[in-house]
Amino acid sequence: MVEVNLVNVTKRFGNAIAVDHVNMKISGGEFFFVLGPSGCGKTTLLRLIAGFITPDEGEIWLGDKIVNELPAHKRNVVMVFQNYALFPHMTVFENVAYGLKMKRLSKSEIKEKVERYLELVKMSDVMWRYPAQLSGGQQQRVALARALAVEPDVLLLDEPLSNLDAQLRKEMRQELKRIHSQLRITTIYVTHDQKEALAMADRIAVMRSGRIEQIGTPIELYRKPANRYVAEFIGDANIFEGVIEKVGMGRMLVRTPLCVVECNHERGLEEGQKVTLAIRPAALHVERLQAGLEDTAPNKIIASVYDVTYLGDEEMLELCVRQEHSSKMTTIKALRANPHEQVALGDEVVIKFDASDVIVIPSDETAV
Repeated sequence: MVEVNLVNVTKRFGNAIAVDHVNMKISGGEFFFVLGPSGCGKTTLLRLIAGFITPDEGEIWLGDKIVNELPAHKRNVVMVFQNYALFPHMTVFENVAYGLKMKRLSKSEIKEKVERYLELVKMSDVMWRYPAQLSGGQQQRVALARALAVEPDVLLLDEPLSNLDAQLRKEMRQELKRIHSQLRITTIYVTHDQKEALAMADRIAVMRSGRIEQIGTPIELYRKPANRYVAEFIGDANIFEGVIEKVGMGRMLVRTPLCVVECNHERGLEEGQKVTLAIRPAALHVERLQAGLEDTAPNKIIASVYDVTYLGDEEMLELCVRQEHSSKMTTIKALRANPHEQVALGDEVVIKFDASDVIVIPSDETAV
């Protein structure tokens, strides 16, 4: 299993910086995701590792070797493209065999490897069909089998599921995880789909404008984002600015425009310090407003229902909250799982949340 290490890697195209001093260490056998919006530099990063382009600065290591000047065909790195790039005039068998023929393997070795990897991706029964006779999901499996058949040290996947419908994407996520768990090839997977990354990755690097904002496990990125950008990019988040009013007994009280928020004390934060709070929609509990509620208590907010989106087993609510001492309104999103009690537009509700579900980010780390 080969480790991939990028040290201060930079790539420019004219005056545009596509990859900006990236440092990233990927362990051998890891399923590593690079996540970010279109144009952030993630595909350029893959092309640098593959050897299709060379960095202007920095070092790319594969195992114990710097490969900056090593041509792509000598790196034993394979890339699966977004459009699959299958040869239309070749059968499934011939497509998977192509790279093995380039390696000058014997006919018996080629036959054994093609059959093994088509079996792995569950495509043995269509090996004599042509790409035009396959569905999108089947073409994706063939492209993966072709890449795996040459037994690369590193597998690069560039948005491989983006052309599939929602249900097939879900199925292929599980297939890719199964295949990776069997082979343990170092795999780097580029996507803009947060759910895809959270569901599949060992670790994720979040990119923006050519830079790495944070690297961590899915749970670390979701529960402990390094800054506001990551908090908002990894799943939905309700964001509030505030000032710490009180610290003690492992808790903090933060004054926000909406209410006083009680949250867990984060080391290094003091009274009077500005912070940004993020609360996930799924962490909010919504109940009908009842008479006698103490609306100044921490972590309780009075709101009215602005919009309801029914999703079957979930319900997304958009709630309007009036800011304290102001006529301004703020919208809060709340996600209710398996809702039984129906709410209607205009209903008054109370929002509750636990201190442990409040993500605290020092404001000097929230540049956007």
